[in-house]
Amino acid sequence: MKHFFFAIAVLLSSSVLAQPCTTSDGTGCVCENGDLECDLLPDLTISWYALENYASGPSEYSQSGNGANDGRLRITGSTPNIGYGSFTVRGTDYYVCGTDTIYDPTGTLTCPNGSDPTNLLNQRIYHRDSLGNITYVDIWAGAQTYHPTHGHNHVDDWVTFTLRIPDANEPDTLQWAVVGDGAKIGFCLMDFGSCNYYNGHCRDNQGYNSGAILTSTNIPNYGFGGGSYNCSPVEQGISVGFTDIYSENLDGMWIDIPPGTCNGDYWIVAEVDPRNNFLESDETNNWTAIPFTLTLQEDSGTTSITANGSTTICSGADLELIASPANSYLWSTGDTTQSIMVDSAGYFLVTTDGICGIATSDSLEVVSINTVDPVVTNNSNCGPASITLSASAIGNLHWFNNAITDTILHSGSTFTTPVLNQSKTYYVATENIINNSSVYSTPYNNLIGGGANYSGTQWLIFDVNEEVDLQSVKIYASGAGDRTLQILDRFGSQVHVGTFTIPNGESRITLNWSLPAGTDYTFRIIGTPNLFRNNNGVSYPYTDADDLIKIKNSSAGPNYYYFFYDWEVKAQDLYCWSERVMVDAVIHTEPTIANSIITNAICGQANGSIQLNVNGGTSPYNYLWDDGSTNQINTYLPPGNYSITVSDSNVCTDIKMFTINEIADMATTSGKKNVSCQGGSDGNASVNVIGGTPPYSYSWNTTPVQTTSTIQNLVHGFYTVTITDSNLCTKTITVEVRTPTAMNVFGIPTQPSPTGSNTGGIDLLVSGGVAPFTYLWSNGSTLEDIAGVPAGVYYCTVIDRNGCAELLVMTLVDAPSNLNQPTTTKNPGLSQIRVFPNPANGYINVDFQSDMTGWQSLQVFDALGKKVVDKEHYLSSQGRNSLTINLENLDAGIYFLEVVNENSKNNFKIIIE
Repeated sequence: MKHFFFAIAVLLSSSVLAQPCTTSDGTGCVCENGDLECDLLPDLTISWYALENYASGPSEYSQSGNGANDGRLRITGSTPNIGYGSFTVRGTDYYVCGTDTIYDPTGTLTCPNGSDPTNLLNQRIYHRDSLGNITYVDIWAGAQTYHPTHGHNHVDDWVTFTLRIPDANEPDTLQWAVVGDGAKIGFCLMDFGSCNYYNGHCRDNQGYNSGAILTSTNIPNYGFGGGSYNCSPVEQGISVGFTDIYSENLDGMWIDIPPGTCNGDYWIVAEVDPRNNFLESDETNNWTAIPFTLTLQEDSGTTSITANGSTTICSGADLELIASPANSYLWSTGDTTQSIMVDSAGYFLVTTDGICGIATSDSLEVVSINTVDPVVTNNSNCGPASITLSASAIGNLHWFNNAITDTILHSGSTFTTPVLNQSKTYYVATENIINNSSVYSTPYNNLIGGGANYSGTQWLIFDVNEEVDLQSVKIYASGAGDRTLQILDRFGSQVHVGTFTIPNGESRITLNWSLPAGTDYTFRIIGTPNLFRNNNGVSYPYTDADDLIKIKNSSAGPNYYYFFYDWEVKAQDLYCWSERVMVDAVIHTEPTIANSIITNAICGQANGSIQLNVNGGTSPYNYLWDDGSTNQINTYLPPGNYSITVSDSNVCTDIKMFTINEIADMATTSGKKNVSCQGGSDGNASVNVIGGTPPYSYSWNTTPVQTTSTIQNLVHGFYTVTITDSNLCTKTITVEVRTPTAMNVFGIPTQPSPTGSNTGGIDLLVSGGVAPFTYLWSNGSTLEDIAGVPAGVYYCTVIDRNGCAELLVMTLVDAPSNLNQPTTTKNPGLSQIRVFPNPANGYINVDFQSDMTGWQSLQVFDALGKKVVDKEHYLSSQGRNSLTINLENLDAGIYFLEVVNENSKNNFKIIIE
């Protein structure tokens, strides 16, 4: 039972009357469970009594000789509503054409193929509140379709009738084997009559031969709905306590009895609303069944197998094989059901035990078409790209985005993807098409017998044994013009319609209409045909060589054949597919050279390096430098450009150029200040650095080591410095600090003559030192030479440019001196002093005449006045003395010899070469 309370959509006005129960006033309405508030739901049943007795009960027809009724079991359906509310359905402005839902408030819509659309329905559910007010809500439920032969709308899929074989071992009647097909039939829903009038139709139980009869006296809310529903396109329905009856003489009110069905005892089963499209209070009482004995069939005593489709199948596809109805089945596969599913080639037969007795079918061959999977070639690319995939197979190749979609991306042996940023799997499948050829059905022309043009409304009735394309038909027209051709199914629903311009006389009309397997199709002309038809020589059935269709009768009976000849039909082409095979379009992540470490060349050497860092890609990586190196770190590189190609395991590469720069090597210049004077220590040395990388450090070869760029207070010598920059590059440079040549001053005297005159002079000679020189004589002269002076001792201080000084002491005596003789002087106590050789080389000799024996002091001074030789305490004898002084340890230069005793002091200038 389904019980629902729906939100109030419309509040209908109510008036307080004498307990009315209508769709506008529910004061007198009762709820099923005794509540004061409820949904007033219908309860639809189907009457076994009407099925068995209305119009004298079911009418059986033999397989031939009955025109359109050949092999039919005509029946009547009566569907009472015994619920608490009316069964009310209403049309809407929504229509369905194929799979499209269309809103059309005009109600004049025609589908693109010319057929009438399906109109979606609302079911109206009435609600009683505790005060007896009635409201309603409309819910979506089912559909209706215009019925062209009746001229009004029928609610779709309303009832189903089947002929079944009783099975004593199966208590559920609905599970018994079906002999006749169970197609659903559309009704126009209406209040055909009341339960009072059709006594026995309305019962509380529709089990065969059971159920208490219901009338207005025992049906609560009797008449709710008004009792006047009809075939309106706006609203149809069945009121409470009323029934709708569809008599066996109306379209579709029959069961097809298959040829070969045996006479015997069967049951007719009828169901109302088999799909449960509509809301009711009880969904379990929508069927009934009655026994029925067939007596007009041909007892063939055989059984057969019917394939639900072509017996040529694709490998792996399922095909249903159905045995003739019986009580038991034994297939060659070992199965024991009426139908089996096969998915491979083979021969199949079945043995049945039924009303006709035990029988074995002919063998049925099933052919399987094997479609081989394609051989695929994956492809890849390094980085985003469009990739071409390929496959090979015997057959057509189709490419798909995934394993299940029906949308074909591309057809052909190769498929080029859009640009992919990441890997993607596609699918490819092989398709083999088994093309069926057209066949033609008899009669091939209108020469089968007598006939004439006809302008009335008649049609052909035919069966389709498997899905086919009706490609064309031949007609004979009386006058050119447009004709509208129409095919309806067994329930009167339009399957195809089309208007064609037809010439006068014989012509062929191309249709290309697809028809699923089914029985009792009708093929007609809408309007005035003015086409030829035969009324003599007709012999049904007519069929084609492949038994695809069977033209079995006409609306006017078996003696007439209407309009359509030489039907060109073709079984549906068979499209066999392989399994879908994955094909990979692989996008490899590319290796990227990044954040590499470059060390430039320094110190003017090949000591640069490049250390690579690689991201992405798939390790391991291979390295190839343009200098031939295969290392990740390339070392000992001179300045220059270097190219590296990095490849990963997928052979994806990255190429990059690096530059090793040369850090400029240090360039040095030196400076110095030489020692000013011989034997001095005021020299300095310096170095200046450009290039390299500061800061610099210095290391001189001094003791202690000095570390500045300039060193001072140097004596004569070679000074070497090692400079080191921050890259530890070094440079070594040597600076020579020189000492000037010792300044030698000597004079050439001119002795005064005559004695006591001012005619003496000294001609000064300077060697060494650094010119220019300045002179300061003891007599105040600043000239280099002095002249016009008397005898005496003269001192001259000679100063060179560096400020070095040399003292010359010379004595002028009245006695003339011979410059070519040894230097002599004469003093009291010592006389005739000679110093020779002068200039000397290693030794000098000093001899003199002494008036007495005594101590003498002989000392040698350098130009700076430093004592370098000391011969103190030399004891001379009276008379001539001679002394040799060793000067080998003295450098070349000017020296002064001082000879002193207690009575005199004598000075001599000595030149050592």
